[in-house]
Amino acid sequence: RFLRENMKNFIKITFLSLVSLILFSGCFEETAADATENFFYSVKEGNVEDYHKYSTESTQDIMNISFAKCTKDLSDCMKDSFQKFTKFKVVDSLEIDPTTTVVTVEEYTTDGKIIREKIYVSKIEEQWKVNLNLRSFYSR
Repeated sequence: RFLRENMKNFIKITFLSLVSLILFSGCFEETAADATENFFYSVKEGNVEDYHKYSTESTQDIMNISFAKCTKDLSDCMKDSFQKFTKFKVVDSLEIDPTTTVVTVEEYTTDGKIIREKIYVSKIEEQWKVNLNLRSFYSR
């Protein structure tokens, strides 16, 4: 009898856990703002895998232009290019359509300045990615 009661409790707990997981999994979907912040920190920390995850191919092409003079590996080039920044903070997010959002980021520098920048973020295959173009990149 003791074993039967424990088995019933185990099944109940397992069932409730699965139901909770299914219900709450949609609540934690990554947003365009999350992806933007993750992109900036991936570059600052030299995390190449996350940099690729959170950026479009055009963004990577544009960033590679800025890394062209760097003779180090990509991770070190990314760290060097963002060493003047101490942190990044998303302060606004405006959905243009279901696959495009403009995210406003504050970039805090080591000399105390705060740079405000609008970043286009695109949803590609259910993943939000920073989508820079040449005009936005060179106006920084």
